This record gives sequence, structure tokens and C-alpha cells, in this order.
Amino acid sequence: MGTYIEQSDLEDELGTAKLIQLTNEGRSADTVNTGRVNKAIAYAESTVEGYLRTRYQLPVPRTVKVVSLCTDLAIYHLQRDRCTTKESADKLKMERYDPTIKFLEAVQGGKAALDVPAATETAKNPANPDRVMKGNSNQTFSKEKLSSF
Repeated sequence: MGTYIEQSDLEDELGTAKLIQLTNEGRSADTVNTGRVNKAIAYAESTVEGYLRTRYQLPVPRTVKVVSLCTDLAIYHLQRDRCTTKESADKLKMERYDPTIKFLEAVQGGKAALDVPAATETAKNPANPDRVMKGNSNQTFSKEKLSSF
């Protein structure tokens, strides 16, 4: 069982029959291979946390977006081993992996955010809302000082 997603999240996304197919070598399997599922979940969660650790205090709350990111990466991890052609692998990468990593890179770079408090905010003022900071009342640039320009 992971921090952000569980086997049931993958079953909700794929369906149990598809998850059984992706996690087992033989066609006669009738149960999900939990070892492969746990490995995929660990891969997904460690990848997500690798990008988030610079901006967020870990573990982050289990939100819809965090679950979605982890689910996409776990499914990618399970499906990539089943791709039989380069074209199917490239299509899978374009649909599941690339958009997720692009979003995580944007989060890491400060161009996007999750719906959770940033690490610096939670460390300094966990319950305080943002407020406008007021500067010094002694103005460096007043109307009088700037009139000659």
C-alpha cells in the first residue's frame, strides 16, 4: 500500500480484468499480482516525490491531483513492459508519461502548483493566510525628488 495511491485506484482507472492482465505473465491468471502493483506504485510515488520535494513538505496530502499523477505513472510503469512495438511504447509515453512529467517539472520550477501548501509556507506560518507586507513610510522616491526628472 502506497502513501498516495493503492491498488484500488489502479483498478478504478483500468478495471480489475485489465490490471490482472498487466500484472501477470500467464493468460490463465485470475488475480492481480500485488508484487508488480506495489512496485509500480513505489515507482510512481518516488518519481512524484522527487519532483515535489523542492517545493513541498513531504508527504503531501492525498489530493485528486496527486492521486492522478501517481496513477498515471504507475499505469505507465505497468503498461510499458507490455508494449510490443516501438510505436505503441511511444504512444503510451505520449499519453501517460510525458504530460505527467511536464506538469511535475512545471511544479518544480514554480510555474504550476498543487492544491497543497508549499513547504516554506507550512514551515513558517502553517495557519496564517497570506498578507500584504507594508513597506517603510519614508519614501525614497517622492514627488518632490522626482520632479526634476
